Formats: sequence, structure tokens, C-alpha cells
Amino acid sequence: MENSQISIVIAEPSAIIAAGFSSVLSGYNAFKIVEHISDLRFLPGVVSRYFPDILVVNPVLFDYRSKSSVRSMVSGEEGMAIAALTSTLYDEAVFSQFDAVISVYDSPSAIVKSLRKAYKTAKGVKPHEGQEYDLSEREKEILVAVAKGKTNKEIADEFNISVYTVISHRKNISQKTGIKSIAGLTVYAMLNNMIDNSDL
Repeated sequence: MENSQISIVIAEPSAIIAAGFSSVLSGYNAFKIVEHISDLRFLPGVVSRYFPDILVVNPVLFDYRSKSSVRSMVSGEEGMAIAALTSTLYDEAVFSQFDAVISVYDSPSAIVKSLRKAYKTAKGVKPHEGQEYDLSEREKEILVAVAKGKTNKEIADEFNISVYTVISHRKNISQKTGIKSIAGLTVYAMLNNMIDNSDL
């Protein structure tokens, strides 16, 4: 389901690094690279065109003075995560502006983990205060069924429970994840390896 993929724009001057990053993510259905730019001059137009979920940018593209004000220069849509992709160490003040810092030496799994964390942080996906974040096994089963587009009645029949119980589970899932829309829950399920595109 294409609209459930996490869209990413890469701002990286090196075509080789950008291609390698894209190659790593090609093995994960949850992510989709929508554009690669090598110059920040093109960034406003690209952001307004694609409204990406994540901007992955190499801090080297910023001049010395603007390295301390990355957020003000990269003012995309609300909820867009910004991750640094770097092969160089910078001052902590620079890195602290990003939702995630990815090294070109990171393993594919580490890169994906960083992107997932950045996405969830930017979208405000967090447990409600006083709520346990981890979903129960039954809640995970219900979540997968919801992501597959099943109705409350279909879910109730599948698990031999009442529709009221299904609704109660769905309410708990929304409280724990902070997500209410079916599209958002589908993305959550994909990011947490509960389903992949072949299940949809």
C-alpha cells in the first residue's frame, strides 16, 4: 500500500553515498525515496512538492554559520523529521538539532532503527501519560487485522470475540500508540515489522 510508506528526501552532495543509502532502504518496504538533491537551493521546492515524512541531509551542505540553525533553514511541513547523514564528526550543538544522526558506517539495521525513531518522534507517536506502551499479543493481532482493512465485525468473527471487545482493543491501541487513523496504524505496523506490503 504505497500511501502507507514513509517518504524520504535525501539531500547529499555525493551521488555515491546517496545511491548507497537508497540501496540500503530498497530492502525495506516501509520506506520510499522520493527525491535526491545535491544542493539545498532546491530543497524548498522539493519539500513543497512531496511533503516528505523524513528529510535526510548531510550537514556539510550547510555553511559554517548556518550549521547552528539547521531547523530555521529547513522549515518543511509540520511533522517532518530531519536526520543527519554524515561521515564526519560535528559539534554536539549541530547534531542536537536533528531527530536522528546516521553515520555512513552504520549497519542497515541501525540506519532503519534511526529512521523509525526519527519518524515516530516527529509525528508525536508516543504513549499517553500513565499508559503502558507495549501492546499485548492480542492487541498486536487486532492491529494487524485493522491494518489489513478488516471491519470490527470481521475481526470479531476471526478471533471469536464480541464487536464491543474489538472496539475496546482498538481504543487501547490508539491510547498506547497515540495513533487514531487506520493509515497511521498501518504505518506503525509496517515500521514494527508486524506486516509488510504483501499483507496489504
